[in-house]
Amino acid sequence: MHDQQRLLLDDVLVAELGNRIAVGACGSLLSHLGARVVAVEPRDRSTSGKWGNRAAMMAGKSSIVLDYADERDRALQGELLARADVVLLSSDCGDPTNGFWGAAADALQIVVDITAFGHGDTNEARCASEEIVQALGAVVDTTGPADGAPAVVGPPVLEMTTAVSAAAAILLALRVRRLHGFGQRIDMSILDGAVSCLTNFFALHFGGVQASRSGNRHPLYSPWGSYRARDGHLLVCSVSDDQFARLCHAMDEPALANDPRFSSAPLRRQHFAELDEIINAWAANRTVAECEQTMMHAGVPCGPIVTLDMVEREPNLVHRETVRRSIDPETARSARVPASPIRGTALLVVTSTRIPGRDEDRAAVLQMLAARAKPLARTRVANRPVHIQALSGVRVVEIGHYTLAPLAGRYMGAFGADVIKVEPPQGDAIRQGAPRRDNGVSYIFALSNTDKRGLVLDLRQERDKMRLHRLLEQSDLLIENLRPGTLEKLGFGSEVLRACHPRLVYCAITGFGSDSIYRDRPALDTVIQAMSGIMSLTCVDGMPTKAGISISDVAGGLFGLLASLAGIEYRDRTGRAPHFDISMQDASVWMTQVRWSGGSRANARVVKASDGYVVVAGGDAPVTRPEKPATRAELVAFFSSRGVDAAPVLTVTEVVESPRTAARGLIVECVSSDNDTWAVHNCPLGLCSTPPRVRTVMSRLGLNNNQLIDELQLNEQSEERTI
Repeated sequence: MHDQQRLLLDDVLVAELGNRIAVGACGSLLSHLGARVVAVEPRDRSTSGKWGNRAAMMAGKSSIVLDYADERDRALQGELLARADVVLLSSDCGDPTNGFWGAAADALQIVVDITAFGHGDTNEARCASEEIVQALGAVVDTTGPADGAPAVVGPPVLEMTTAVSAAAAILLALRVRRLHGFGQRIDMSILDGAVSCLTNFFALHFGGVQASRSGNRHPLYSPWGSYRARDGHLLVCSVSDDQFARLCHAMDEPALANDPRFSSAPLRRQHFAELDEIINAWAANRTVAECEQTMMHAGVPCGPIVTLDMVEREPNLVHRETVRRSIDPETARSARVPASPIRGTALLVVTSTRIPGRDEDRAAVLQMLAARAKPLARTRVANRPVHIQALSGVRVVEIGHYTLAPLAGRYMGAFGADVIKVEPPQGDAIRQGAPRRDNGVSYIFALSNTDKRGLVLDLRQERDKMRLHRLLEQSDLLIENLRPGTLEKLGFGSEVLRACHPRLVYCAITGFGSDSIYRDRPALDTVIQAMSGIMSLTCVDGMPTKAGISISDVAGGLFGLLASLAGIEYRDRTGRAPHFDISMQDASVWMTQVRWSGGSRANARVVKASDGYVVVAGGDAPVTRPEKPATRAELVAFFSSRGVDAAPVLTVTEVVESPRTAARGLIVECVSSDNDTWAVHNCPLGLCSTPPRVRTVMSRLGLNNNQLIDELQLNEQSEERTI
C-alpha cells in the first residue's frame, strides 16, 4: 500500500472480548484507524451492553462466535489472545479469559481492561451499569432542574467518553512500544472518567459556591437555557459580555447590556430568573425558526432540539455524512452506522459499513492467525511505572478558549508534551470565569490548564505573527478551537500551514466542523447537546434536558486528543502531517449510537431518600420499598437484599471528599509558577507502566512571556517567507 494511503494501525490486531459498551466503541475507533478488530461474540445472543445495537457496534469488525464448552473454541481464543497486539477486556462484566489481565503476557502486548471502578478499588468486581456509575460520579446529581429531582443522562455518555480515552491511551502505549520496545496494561475506570468530567462543578466547589444541578442553565453563565417560543423551545447561550450585548441588541433591548443587574457574568448568574423572564417574553411571540434566525444573525449561540429520529435529516449531519446506512445480515434490515468523528487529510480513516453476520469471519480469522508470527516468549510485564513519558520530546501549540483544545492540551501535557498555550493580550476568555480568587485568578481556568506554558501573542501584529511561525517551526502539533476561518484570516489557514510547516500536524475542533453548512454559527456545549440528539434522550417531566456535565465539550476535546495522537504517530512513521477537522456535533451524535436501535435504553429510576436520592437500576418493574422514610444507605441495602442494583446519588462535594477519589489520585495538588497552590484533576488515562503526571498549573497571563520568547528564540530573524 502506498504511504499516502496507509492506515495508521494497518499492522495492528485487536482482540475485542469485553461486553461493555465502552469496549465495543473503543474497538470501533481502532477499526476506523485501520486495525484488524476481531470481536468475540457470545454463543447465546444478547441485548445487554454493547449488544444493544449490534449493527453499529460490529460495523467494520470481524465476527467469531465462541462456545467455551467447546475445546476447539477455547483453543481459538487462546490463539487470538496470544497473537493480538491489543486485547480489549471488561473483566468486571464477565471474563471469558479467566484472568488474562493478571496472567503472564507477551512483553509487547497492550492489555486494556475497561471496568466501572478500576483495579484496586473495593468495588473492583462489581459490574455496575452506566446509570450506577453516573450516580456515584455526581453526574446524576448535576443533571435535572434545580428545584426538582436529579435525572439520569439518557445516552451512555460515560461509557462512550471512556471508549475515546481508552483509544487515546492505546495510541500512547503503541508509541511507547515503538520507541522503547515494551507493551503494558491500561486500567480504564469509567468512574474515574466521570470525575474528570466535573470541571465546571469542581470550579464552583473549590470557589465556595454550591455545586449542583441547574436544569438547562449553566452553573457559571447566564442567560443560558431553553426558552419557549410560539411553536416550541429554543436554546440560547451567552458566555461573554460581548455575546450578551449582541443578544440584547437582537431583542431590541440594547439598554439591558448596561443594566446594573446584568453588567457582568456573576451578576447575570445572580439575576438569571429576571433575565429568563425577559427572554421568554420576547420569544413567546415568535416561532422557533424566527427566534433562531434572529439570534444566529446576531452571532448568539442557539439551536433547536433534535430527536434521534431527526438526526439523519439534520442538514449539517447530512452534509458531513455523519450517519450512514447498511444492511444488517442478522435482521435483513437497513441499519444506521456512525461515521468516524475523525476527519482529516493525509491520514486515511475508514468508516466501514460492512456489518458481519455472527461467526461469518471464523475461517478468515483462522487463516489470519496462522499467517501471523508466533507469539514471543511470554513474560509477566510488571505494572510498576517506569521513568518514561509517552510524549517526551513532542511540542504542542494550543490556541483555544474554554474546554476543547485546552482539554486535549492538558492531557498531552500530563504525558510529557511541552504544551505552549498561545493567548491573545486579553487572555483565554475562561480566565474571567467565575468564581475567582481574591487575586482575580479563575478556578475553572486553573482546572482546565495544567502542564502548559503560556505565551501572549497579538496575531494582528506582524511581529507576533512571525513569532508564531518561528514557534510552529519547532513544534509537532497545532491544536485550536477558534471559530472556523479565524486562523485563516490571521494568516494561519490550513494551506499556509501546509506550505510553511509541512511537518506540523494540525487539529481544528469546532462546533459543527470546518466543512459545515453552519460554518459561521457559534456553538457551545448545550447547543450541541440539543442539535445532536443527546438532550432528547434525557427528558424530565417531558422537557428535553441537557446533561449537567458539559459532555459535548468533553467529547470534542477527547476526539481532538485522539486525532492529534494519531496524527503525530502517522507523521513520525510516514513523514506526512495530517490536518484534522473535528466536529463536536459529529462526536456527540456518535455517543448516541447504542440507542439508535431502541435497545439497551437506560432503565433506572431515581428514588427519594431522607438524605438525598438513590438510583435503582434494573428496568421498570415495580419494586417495593420501605414504608418508613429511609436514608440512602438504608435504601441501597434494601434494594440490594432483593437482588436489585442501587447506588446513592453522590453530590459533587461528596465526590471531592470521597476516600475513593483520594485512593485513586483523581485530585492532585499543584503549584503554579507564580506560587499559587491549586487542587486540580488528575488525568484518567490509566497507563500502568508510563502513567500521566500532572505537575503544574498555568501562571497569570504573560508572567513568563519574555523568558519563553528568549528560550525559544522567537525574536531571531528568519528568511522572508512568501505566503
